[in-house]
Amino acid sequence: MFSIQRLFSIPWLLALGVSACSSSGTKENPSSFLPPLALVDHAVFVDRGNDRAFLLDLSGKLTPHANQVRLPKAPILAQRRLSLDPATDPDEVLILSAGDLDATESVPSVTALNKSGTQRIYKLAAAFDSMVQSPDGRYLVVKFSQTNVANRLLFNRNEVAIIDLNQPPDELMNPVDRTIRGFGEPPDSIVFSPPLMIHGEERELAVVLFKQVVALVDLKHLDRPEFTIELAASSVDAPTINLEQVLFDAQENKVYLRGSASPDIYVIQIAPRDVQNEPNKNDFVPSLNQLGGGGQLKDMALYGDAPERRLLVAAGANALVIDADSNRVTSIPLPAPATKILLFEGRSPQVDTRETRALLYSLGTSDVVFLDLAQIEDRKQRNAERLKLNSYLDVIPLRPTAGDASAPNQVMLRHAGLLGASIVDLDKRTVNAVSSQVDLKAGTPDAALNGVWVAPSYQNKVGFIDLSDPNKIQPKEVRLDYPVTDLLLFTQAAHQRVLVTHDSSVGRATVLEATDLRDLTRAVTLEGFLLGE
Repeated sequence: MFSIQRLFSIPWLLALGVSACSSSGTKENPSSFLPPLALVDHAVFVDRGNDRAFLLDLSGKLTPHANQVRLPKAPILAQRRLSLDPATDPDEVLILSAGDLDATESVPSVTALNKSGTQRIYKLAAAFDSMVQSPDGRYLVVKFSQTNVANRLLFNRNEVAIIDLNQPPDELMNPVDRTIRGFGEPPDSIVFSPPLMIHGEERELAVVLFKQVVALVDLKHLDRPEFTIELAASSVDAPTINLEQVLFDAQENKVYLRGSASPDIYVIQIAPRDVQNEPNKNDFVPSLNQLGGGGQLKDMALYGDAPERRLLVAAGANALVIDADSNRVTSIPLPAPATKILLFEGRSPQVDTRETRALLYSLGTSDVVFLDLAQIEDRKQRNAERLKLNSYLDVIPLRPTAGDASAPNQVMLRHAGLLGASIVDLDKRTVNAVSSQVDLKAGTPDAALNGVWVAPSYQNKVGFIDLSDPNKIQPKEVRLDYPVTDLLLFTQAAHQRVLVTHDSSVGRATVLEATDLRDLTRAVTLEGFLLGE
């Protein structure tokens, strides 16, 4: 245990015996916080008990004070807004609020909040409880979850609200309220396509999955109706599909769908059509094809460029390679069963050229299988190699900094109990064991520092495994004064730091230097930053 510099907020001791009051003098409710979120250089704590957010600045000199921002009534969910490019990251959090059922002026809403406290509030027509973002962070679909029990007399579980986060709120145009047709069943999930070229225009589609039905929504033209496609008959004795996975082929405008209870893969081809005289009609039409995979299909991935585009499917004891154009299926017996696929661009011990390869695995087992995809349809099982390990519970990809082709391809396998973790070099197909005296629970990859952070909840230690040098894997750790509740990374910021929160109703956290974890002279404990002003 070490002693570190502390910064205390003067009124924090008062909170131990007296309820805090807001600046207006009204008595506050007991604080109840959503899981904290990290912006580039600010931590965000949403207090759902008092309809507010605290913004803790970690960019420069640390102070025991967080900027307080009022939020719409009853925040229930918060997410960091996604981004594909750090250079254009909007650096916002999205907060879903339920509003007040008994007050017409307090309606459900989504708030986009940035680190300066500026907000955009998108008002909603229903008290949704779930949010799904497009990978580029532009579109947000707000919906009812499958477990939602709305505190209302009536609600439509097929209703959604679609928000263009790049545009300001507009009561008539943004959000757009829709009811997605599902032939009597509510939607299970929503997946967003990458940009697709249709009629010379870049589009994104929202693919809404039901048990047996899929709906396609053109996000660029929300005035047009969705396509609802029934993949199986709705009769009682019809085969079950239970759709759960979607892949997109942006080169050929195809959508691949897999269900947990179906031996087939469903392919939707999106083709343009002329609607010059029908402006409110879709200018594309989907057609459905069915590929017979056989057996239980567990995962799938697309690889290669046309005309060598292929679909790789994990099907237990076999891997399937499917040519969707010819419907040709090649079955490859595997040396160990697999239910998951991880594609990567890398080398092998025999071939020093970077090619598309695959790691196939099943959680809860002790084997992984490397599959070289070049000439796989001819070489079959000769392209498969088995690697024996301890039984593992998670496979965590450790992506290096974008564009760094020289960085090693690695994954971390988290083992059960006290077995720690294994770092697998996908190029060399070697394993380095990292032992632990506690159950690691999880790992947090850090692309900026080419490593992985480990901070098991309610343990008073934080560790970092530096993977930038594959020839020297040396874990580092630091002992804290208090047990961990959450770990937030700020390694994309100019001043690279890590924030470790501790259990406290008034706010307690340890700030560590990410690039020099053991420099305890620069570690700081902040206390009392969630008291309010």
